[in-house]
Amino acid sequence: MVKTEHYGYVKDGVLVAVNKNRLAQDLKQFPDCDVVLTIKKRGKRSLLQNNYYHGVVVKEIQIRLRELGHDVDCDTVHEFLKCKFNSEKVVTPQAEVIEVPKSTTEMNKGEFVEYVERIRAWAADMLEIWIPDPGQQSALFFDRDC
Repeated sequence: MVKTEHYGYVKDGVLVAVNKNRLAQDLKQFPDCDVVLTIKKRGKRSLLQNNYYHGVVVKEIQIRLRELGHDVDCDTVHEFLKCKFNSEKVVTPQAEVIEVPKSTTEMNKGEFVEYVERIRAWAADMLEIWIPDPGQQSALFFDRDC
């Protein structure tokens, strides 16, 4: 399945592609066929949200998992969290249902807040740790190697 992604904006009800030449080139990849066009308001998570997620949320979970005897790095924790909290179910030809993690990079600010809140609630319940709210993490000393 060929997939292409482009960015643009809507002005006065008209869709404007940011890079029209690239869009035209990518459209040549498709033979005459039906396509799905999805328009989604873009609002990528902020750099502060990204820093909080990797530097506090992922790091605190990594520290706790190591305390519990699991030698994991931050990338492994991030992949685990994506699979647990941001995945889709895929049915194989043998009718097996598998969970496939989705990327977090496409989340807008609101979606990312919800994702992090689900993780924080799970961490409190299952790992018995408190992950500070954004803005409170400056009071903590943590290693920034994630």
